[in-house]
Amino acid sequence: MLFRNLTIAFLLFAISGSAQYSFLLHKKDWELVSLLRETRNQILQLDSSKALRVIDDISATSKSVDDEALKLEAEYMRAEYYLQGKQKNVKAGLSMIQPMLQEARAHKLRHAEARILANFASFVCFVDDDVPKCLRTYLRALDIASRFPDEEFPEMLSLLHHIAGLYYRFGENEKAREYALKAIREKDYQVPEYLCHRHSALNTLGLTYRAEHKYDSALYYFNYALHSLDTTHGNVWRGETWKAITKGNIGITYLMQGKFSAAKPLLEEDVRYCIAGEEYDNAVNSLLKLSQIALEEGDTATAFAQLTEARRMCTIARDTFTPLQDIYRSLYYTAIWKKDKSLALHYADSLMSVRDSLIKKEKSVMVIREALLDQELEQHKEQEIVEARNKRQVLFRNLAIAVLAIGGGTLVYLLNKRRLHHKAQKKVFAQRNALTGKALEAARAELAAFTQAISEKNALIEKMTAALNREEGNDDGTDSPVMAKSNTELLLQLQQSILLTDEQWVDFQHLFEKAHPGYIIRLHKKLGNLSPAETRYILLLKLRLSQKEMAAMLGISPSSIRIYRYRLRKKLQLGEDSNLEELAFSI
Repeated sequence: MLFRNLTIAFLLFAISGSAQYSFLLHKKDWELVSLLRETRNQILQLDSSKALRVIDDISATSKSVDDEALKLEAEYMRAEYYLQGKQKNVKAGLSMIQPMLQEARAHKLRHAEARILANFASFVCFVDDDVPKCLRTYLRALDIASRFPDEEFPEMLSLLHHIAGLYYRFGENEKAREYALKAIREKDYQVPEYLCHRHSALNTLGLTYRAEHKYDSALYYFNYALHSLDTTHGNVWRGETWKAITKGNIGITYLMQGKFSAAKPLLEEDVRYCIAGEEYDNAVNSLLKLSQIALEEGDTATAFAQLTEARRMCTIARDTFTPLQDIYRSLYYTAIWKKDKSLALHYADSLMSVRDSLIKKEKSVMVIREALLDQELEQHKEQEIVEARNKRQVLFRNLAIAVLAIGGGTLVYLLNKRRLHHKAQKKVFAQRNALTGKALEAARAELAAFTQAISEKNALIEKMTAALNREEGNDDGTDSPVMAKSNTELLLQLQQSILLTDEQWVDFQHLFEKAHPGYIIRLHKKLGNLSPAETRYILLLKLRLSQKEMAAMLGISPSSIRIYRYRLRKKLQLGEDSNLEELAFSI
């Protein structure tokens, strides 16, 4: 029972933990940055057990639905805590960077890849002491980040500032100014964490001009940087410390101009705040400048105390050798003024040792500069190749568009020409059909008139024959022989007008073919080898002529027509139910 209750309680806790972050699911990687910004800042202030529990809950939420973007963000937060959190584990954090990059590339999370490169490059630089590698990493991150709109990559300001700072360290002032100016033009999108990077970029601009002894420009940007800190809310960036550092830079500028009284209070304030804020490199540099002022004023005791304190701080500062050279040189001159030869020789030996180390470091810097120059040349060549390729692509695209336009125009022209030709043909066919229809109607009318004339003549012959027969039967000798002969001749003329000669039959067939196109061909195809007389008989059947009318036209007796009919039925093997008229009409 107890085990079951504990299991249920654990499941409810797990479900509630996962459900708490369900609003993060299926978001784009740059959206997750905005949604988790406050959570990340809070996690950095927690002890490791609480911080990692929150991160584990977020990771479990991502794994429940295979959300790769959220899963990678959880790993990013874990590495960030190891590197920057309350209880650091730098080794564990650094070991996570490369696997995270591989995951980001595998799932094409380009925004996450750029963030990992941009935010963790400084750790690689400090741990491995590999400044060129750090700069190359930043530049690669910049190449990826440049593809995103500014609002999707607020880390751009930080990235540009770091690149500018590294170029300043190499003495590449023009390059440093190029990236620093880009940084101060970036919008902050109300992200307080990145406002200090704007200040740092302004400070870098001042340093580059001061290195070139352009003091007015240097003071302009230092004061601009000081003013930018007044607009930074909260103490997350230790505003007072950064103000003091900026004032220290102004003080050094005054010192270089020979304005000792104006420089001294600014440098003293810088030392106090930098020691309190553990910014020992800046504190060492300002102590050196104060010792220089003390020596100019003849206060060797104060100068010696300041130089001794600066030397002690070098052991805990990031940059050890560069300030030590100035410290040992000043201590050497102080010992000379004190007339302490043994101490002077000691400081001289220390100075030579530091110089040897610096010479090696400077050689390393020269190698770095050459490597960077080679890299820039290679990038320039690649850029030229890309531009040439793009020009070719544009040329091919324009050529393809031109070919398509010409081809399309030609196709439209041909299609339109074909359409007009088809329209003209259709019109011709319509006219031809109209003419053919009219010709057919005229031929049928002519054939009908011919048939009607034969019928009328035949009827007249029958009447005259009947009349002559009646007169012969009632002959009483009153009619004259001349009148009888005249009637007989008229009857013969009528019979001759109906009777068709061979030439007239040819004309008749032409007329019939006009009225009934293809009929004679279909007739011979369907019924086989017909004699001319049989063909004429079927044509006359088609015209619905009676046997008497047929006999008159053929010049034979009606009984001969019946014989024709009988023989034709036998030849065609027609049954009792078959009708020759129907056969003639069906063809």
